[in-house]
Amino acid sequence: MIIQSVRTFKSVIQIHPLLIILLLLSYFFGLFIEMAALFLLIFIHECGHLAVARYFKWEVTRLVIWPFGGVMETKDFYNRPTYEELWVTIAGPIQHIWIFGVIHLLSFSSIPVFYIDQFMWMNTMLLVFNLLPILPLDGGRFLFFLISHWLPFHRSILLATSFSIFMIIVANGILLVNGWVSPPLIVLSSILWLDNWFTYRRHHLYLMKHMLARYMYPTVNRNKIHKLEFPIQTSLQEMMKRFKKNHYHFIQIENRALLSEDDYLSLLFSAVPPKS
Repeated sequence: MIIQSVRTFKSVIQIHPLLIILLLLSYFFGLFIEMAALFLLIFIHECGHLAVARYFKWEVTRLVIWPFGGVMETKDFYNRPTYEELWVTIAGPIQHIWIFGVIHLLSFSSIPVFYIDQFMWMNTMLLVFNLLPILPLDGGRFLFFLISHWLPFHRSILLATSFSIFMIIVANGILLVNGWVSPPLIVLSSILWLDNWFTYRRHHLYLMKHMLARYMYPTVNRNKIHKLEFPIQTSLQEMMKRFKKNHYHFIQIENRALLSEDDYLSLLFSAVPPKS
């Protein structure tokens, strides 16, 4: 079982070529130890996400380790029970807690104090950075889970991405005022800004993907009922904007029809009769 799990991890985890290039360059510039330590911290962080996702039997296609973080590709985020998503999300930041203990133990070894301080600083910065309320960081996912607990999935995406863009602007303003701006931070903030901007612009695609997952993999708790009411002229596409994550829906169309979520999704995606 353990050997199979290790093989599964190896088949999923991929190292981005840019990270390998930076590791080679850091060797020639005398920064290899710092860069290797940063890579190891990012790797452990992402493996925390992956391990818990595998525990909940999520379908993870790949985990790509970048120089500034990792990206776990899965169709299960935002379509699984909230408690699973919370555990998968927190599994990354929680790795830094025990890493602090390991670094403290290393301070009693013969490793120079300079490197110990560097490792401690990097671990702290990675933890703080990942907890920022900006998508797709872990703190941003927590923000989305909080919003989606009260609001429909569609509106939650719009609010979470809008707030993320606002926070990126605020964070860059703080960095600029304090003179902490650097090329890596500019590149990183640009990537985050573009990611949220494109998510905001393509929010309808994320909504449709979410609805398709509800249809193909019905895992919603049917004890949490949410009733929706619409005028008869409301389109199916407009109705989906009112669907809430982790709720099962009944749709009342004036006084003429009452559709279950299964009925609605079958009408939306196919002519196949609703699942029993």
